[in-house]
Amino acid sequence: MTRTGLVTAQREVGFKTNEINVFRPILAGLDLAETVVTFDALHSQTGHARCLVEEQKAHYVAVTKGNQPLRHQHLKQLPWRDVPLPGTTRAD
Repeated sequence: MTRTGLVTAQREVGFKTNEINVFRPILAGLDLAETVVTFDALHSQTGHARCLVEEQKAHYVAVTKGNQPLRHQHLKQLPWRDVPLPGTTRAD
């Protein structure tokens, strides 16, 4: 979906498959270079991240939950407080 709300790709997931199997095919026809792709925790997998970064030349925002303890632990150990924020916004 674009920032204007336009759905750019959608695909029905067959009865004998799941969303993981259609991740690459649905993105294959899109020009994602220099875009930001978001997805839920189901797709927070190394293969999907590599597909986006290495093949599609895209960036991504991934959701990671506690059911992936090693990845969750690595993320918690990153120095998040040291990451500079170039700007902030405030909604009233």
